[in-house]
Amino acid sequence: MRTKLASLASRRIPLRYAVPLVIIAPLAAFFLLPSAGSATAPTATLVGVWKAAADAPYIPHMIRVDSDGTFQIANPTGVQLKADGSGVTDASGLGLWQSLGDGRYSIEFWELNANQTPDPATGRYTPADTLQVRATLRVTGDTFVSLAGDVAFDHAGDGQFTVVATYTPAARPRLLTGTRQHLTLPGAPTG
Repeated sequence: MRTKLASLASRRIPLRYAVPLVIIAPLAAFFLLPSAGSATAPTATLVGVWKAAADAPYIPHMIRVDSDGTFQIANPTGVQLKADGSGVTDASGLGLWQSLGDGRYSIEFWELNANQTPDPATGRYTPADTLQVRATLRVTGDTFVSLAGDVAFDHAGDGQFTVVATYTPAARPRLLTGTRQHLTLPGAPTG
């Protein structure tokens, strides 16, 4: 086997074949290999961590979007408490998202809330209205804006939501806007 390889390696290519190879090889490389200027723009993805502004009692929110289609939104708890005890506590919103193509995404999340004051008979907190938010977002680079959406509440705890606000570009301000946060773990490689 080695003698055959050594024999092939020691052969010279006839001139009539060498000239076309010298011309064809660079042309093939030019047409078949991607050039530095032909890189496509990165896909506008919703996956990541976002600092958002929400049309809510407390404007700043943090959002985490995972590649498995899950969505989590959080704001500080206690922002809806009232001095007379009639407020509600709010929790993280959990939900789902899906790509609609062209940098647009559909999201839906629910947020469980509880009455601020526990039931005197049981000492337990009782459920308050469950919040449901549905929206269409457009991602451009490291920002997103909501294109449309609605906010609804389940008042009876039976899964029947009543829409209380509808957002359209002409009718209301943005439901959500966000800026991607580039987090780095200590000691983690960057780049």
